[in-house]
Amino acid sequence: MPLAKVGLAITAAAALGMTVPVRASDLSVIVDACWEYRGFKTNDRKEPPRSTLNHIHQICFRRDGSADGFTYHDRDAWDWSVDYELMEEKIIINGLTWTVISVDQRQFTVEDGGEPRTYRYVCRTTDETSACGLL
Repeated sequence: MPLAKVGLAITAAAALGMTVPVRASDLSVIVDACWEYRGFKTNDRKEPPRSTLNHIHQICFRRDGSADGFTYHDRDAWDWSVDYELMEEKIIINGLTWTVISVDQRQFTVEDGGEPRTYRYVCRTTDETSACGLL
């Protein structure tokens, strides 16, 4: 199939909400960058119901296969370091497999058995400051 038709097919699939397969080469955009997920919960007991920030998860992927990050959940926060591996459409973090649903320069969406989570781009990292100076 000519390259122009492949590009058209991918664009059409994305426009129709179909999942386009993710390649390991696509996942390279997450390396040397920090990404953040914000989870919200809805309090139905309030009138009107309102959503509040429940947790934040930030991860910074280094080129050497390690990642640093922090988690904020229910008024508690902690930082951590883990090892990761990129394989096909998966990110394996300390034995936990995230299936990558989509990825681009601004965000990536993963699923690990629960609800899909979208991580948004925060900043590019350097060798000296793996967390863009955020941690």
